[in-house]
Amino acid sequence: MTPVPMTLQTLAVLLAGGLGGARVGLAAAALYLALTLVGAPVLAGGRAAGGLAFLELKSGGYVVAFLAAGALAGTAPTGLVRSVLTMLGAHAIVLAVGWAWLAAFLGPTDALNFGVTPFLLGAAVKSIAAALVEKLVRSRRAGDRS
Repeated sequence: MTPVPMTLQTLAVLLAGGLGGARVGLAAAALYLALTLVGAPVLAGGRAAGGLAFLELKSGGYVVAFLAAGALAGTAPTGLVRSVLTMLGAHAIVLAVGWAWLAAFLGPTDALNFGVTPFLLGAAVKSIAAALVEKLVRSRRAGDRS
């Protein structure tokens, strides 16, 4: 079992950015991080880790990386393939920062084996899903305007 929970959090982060733009994606991630830091039970499984307890979370780097990922998702271009690539890039940021944080606890190899590899397929699926939802919502919005 991985020390990092499997959730749909990154999908939510990417959708916030993808649908609201870079500022909204960054703001949504910042709000989530702020709620975490003040001890709100918003982490996977309703857990809380406020203040200094956050630094002890093996998954803390993933949460911090949501800031950049949400902002990047908000820059997704209009083409589906490019949007998927942008969403994959956002996931790559989350996994890279999460890996680095986790490596401080487990070492680089175990961090890769337990904190990156198990999440690659899910990141790909969520990237495609985020891009598809973004395109669907944008096309609906454009249809409402006509």
